[in-house]
Amino acid sequence: MSEKDFIEMNYQKPSEKELIENSAKFFEQMASRRSGREFSSEPVSIDVIFNICKAAVTSPSGGNRQPFFYCIVKDKSIKHKIRLSAEKEEKLNYEKRFTSEFLSAVGKFKTNYYKPFLDEAPVLVAVFAEKYKKHEDKIEKNYFFTESTCISIGVFITAVHSVGLVTLPYTPRPIKFLNEILNISENLSPVMILPIGYPKEGLMIPNLRKKTFDELCKVF
Repeated sequence: MSEKDFIEMNYQKPSEKELIENSAKFFEQMASRRSGREFSSEPVSIDVIFNICKAAVTSPSGGNRQPFFYCIVKDKSIKHKIRLSAEKEEKLNYEKRFTSEFLSAVGKFKTNYYKPFLDEAPVLVAVFAEKYKKHEDKIEKNYFFTESTCISIGVFITAVHSVGLVTLPYTPRPIKFLNEILNISENLSPVMILPIGYPKEGLMIPNLRKKTFDELCKVF
């Protein structure tokens, strides 16, 4: 790359006081984030969904390849197809594939293979990781596509909470049915489904104990 390929970063250094105040405010905001499994059917403006996805794709990626792809699903019939396919796989998971240890670990959350939130939420966002690009007969690999997509999803979840909505990171396995339902090419690997909306009135969530900061962080 030549010098012309670089531009000066637009950065204004905050004071130490501003850094502390901003970081504390952001922590307080994110500490209140919770996942919800029951959604109101109240519609959400598509402009809000667009802005959330726009924020997600600003995330850093290996070589700036941006190997992620977001599918916004509003159509009720398509959402229902996704639900039916997910529940088909989840039924097999709960009855045959999942180990007893796993079922015991998630038992306290009272989850099962029924996934009504895939119908209830006004919007589903399916996220794909682009493994490679196809240029006619040439294949150009993307590196760190999994890591880059996971970072982007983290920004997405943060954005959903920041605007005042809720979501649920949902990862049915196998999830390849998304490619067929949404007519997505095989170079894009499905990673996650994220329903978005308002929480259903009176939504009950697990009373979880979060690990302490000292359990999760160590200074060297």
